[in-house]
Amino acid sequence: MEMEFKDNSRRRKVFVALGLVLSIMAGGAAFYLASQGSTNAAEVPMKTIIVATQQIGARTIIASDMLVERSVPDDPTVEQAVVDPAMLVGRLSGVTIYANQAITPNLLATSAVGAEFSILSATETISPDSPIWRAVAVFVPKDRAVAGNVEIGQRVDFFATIESMVLAPIESNQPGLHGVDGAETPVEAPDPAGFLPGKITKVTWSDIEILAKDEDADLYTLKVDLHQAEEISHLMASKDLGDFIDFSFALRPDGDNRVVDRSDYGETTNRIFEQYNLPVPTLIDLDSYPQPSSAEPFFPGQPVASPQPTPESGTSPDPAASPSPAP
Repeated sequence: MEMEFKDNSRRRKVFVALGLVLSIMAGGAAFYLASQGSTNAAEVPMKTIIVATQQIGARTIIASDMLVERSVPDDPTVEQAVVDPAMLVGRLSGVTIYANQAITPNLLATSAVGAEFSILSATETISPDSPIWRAVAVFVPKDRAVAGNVEIGQRVDFFATIESMVLAPIESNQPGLHGVDGAETPVEAPDPAGFLPGKITKVTWSDIEILAKDEDADLYTLKVDLHQAEEISHLMASKDLGDFIDFSFALRPDGDNRVVDRSDYGETTNRIFEQYNLPVPTLIDLDSYPQPSSAEPFFPGQPVASPQPTPESGTSPDPAASPSPAP
């Protein structure tokens, strides 16, 4: 049987050529897609911001070597970031700024270069309806400022203790308290309305922020509104009260910004006596108590005899009622 032989080399060449064409097309498509991807990536908007090169502690003057420019994608997370290092150099940090952290104005404690504090916070602005903020300094010794542990940025309740002065005190001609010798001693009578001189203490200004502190001089700079500044300045400048007024702080917990109703506050000595039923000291008439003598020595722990009434004239004392002499 004779076999027929066919030459398939031509068909093989067609398949090879087709595969080569397809591979070229696939490579071209991959190159096109890759180039399109790189083009799209280049189109992402970027923004140059200022970040910290190291950790910057709170209350630290920011230096130029603590800052570096960095290009990052421009999105809402860096909208408030500072872009000019000149806005930061010489400013005081309000909180800890971490390395590589974008720096925003709210992290700063001052609004001017070289200033030690700022009256307005980074989020506050001046407007017709904004509070009229001012800064005043007051002297408060450490023993009345939480042992000097009140720090910048904390908030306090501010007490004023004033020496009240009753006008035109009246000298009384009425018999006063008896002294040891039984003599009558004139005493100063109260004011016709029933008031006596004494100290008055009350929480006067509440939720006050500490802006600055001079530990050596015990001076504190406070953030107050204009009316409070006027009141504090008057008390400090008054010639009549200058030697009769003391200021004290009570430290508030962090985050406690509750408004205090001060109408029920205010202390005087007599209010404390009445509130806690404290006994009031009085003068003692020693003539009503038996006195020790050399003939009758007194020993510790020995009971003291009760005083005996003076016998009336014409009567003799009852011997049974007389105390027995000490052994």
